[in-house]
Amino acid sequence: MSTIELKQHIHQTIESLPDSALLEVEQLLKMLKIKHTATNPPVNQRQFGFMKGNVIHMADDFDAPLDDFTEYM
Repeated sequence: MSTIELKQHIHQTIESLPDSALLEVEQLLKMLKIKHTATNPPVNQRQFGFMKGNVIHMADDFDAPLDDFTEYM
């Protein structure tokens, strides 16, 4: 059964359900969507090194401790 045929079959099955069952179908679909998105994160995630070369200037003492925090160290 192709994807199109499967979608048509599911649509026909949903159309034949009584109105009282449609709320259950909606809840089931929401649950499946949540489950699917939790196990399959979006493809467009952060990529390591994406901004490489975009930092033009960084101070020489960038990693030096800040004077504001000397009393906590």
